[in-house]
Amino acid sequence: MFEKTKFFVQLPAYGRLIVRLYRDERVPLLLKMAGLAAAVLIVSPLDPFADIPFLNAFDDAALLMLAARLFFNLSPAMVLAEHRAAVGLDRAAVTMKNVTPGRP
Repeated sequence: MFEKTKFFVQLPAYGRLIVRLYRDERVPLLLKMAGLAAAVLIVSPLDPFADIPFLNAFDDAALLMLAARLFFNLSPAMVLAEHRAAVGLDRAAVTMKNVTPGRP
């Protein structure tokens, strides 16, 4: 029930994740260029999918979600895991600070 709310709360973190992956040189340049092409397609006032029945059902938000998901899935797994932990999306990978009181 709260999964959609959780996604919207984490939306800024996903934005930071995309920026970090674009800045990382370990992510292939071709993948970055494909992501930029998808962003241009989404922002463009032209609608090349208007005449295609199946793709016409996608609006810009759905195309953005699809492009982001493909970008994450095609990015190198170790690089993605590193950046997910850095932006706080992967709580299991974040190291916890030791808050145990010391002995006197």
